Amino acid sequence: MKMKKYKRYNKKSEYSYALGIYPTIELLRAKRKAVAKIVTHSKLNKDALKLVSAHIKECHITPKCDDQLISKLSPKENCYIVGFFKKYYPALGKGNHAVLVNPRNPGNLGTIMRCMLAFDFTNLAIVR
Repeated sequence: MKMKKYKRYNKKSEYSYALGIYPTIELLRAKRKAVAKIVTHSKLNKDALKLVSAHIKECHITPKCDDQLISKLSPKENCYIVGFFKKYYPALGKGNHAVLVNPRNPGNLGTIMRCMLAFDFTNLAIVR
């Protein structure tokens, strides 16, 4: 993965990242081929590492430990793993879906996705 500088999220970049253990596991499960790099924090405990290690091995990726990078990318102090991935643009499938046009606050996306699950929505499209 060639990224000159790691910065906070940039819409124009061809890469993005998942912050945290469970988002990274879901990334590894759903889009294994898009995963480019896994970065861990030195405070990541062994039990948590076991949760992701099987998925990481299947991707043939060696995680790198970089506390400073994680601190730079994550606003939360308890983020101990980051999964970098190449952005992808799949077509919407069958089923219920939601389309968000230029969402202002990306922090609301988690709430929106949980609501979608509760109402049996299967696809989310974000349009710039």
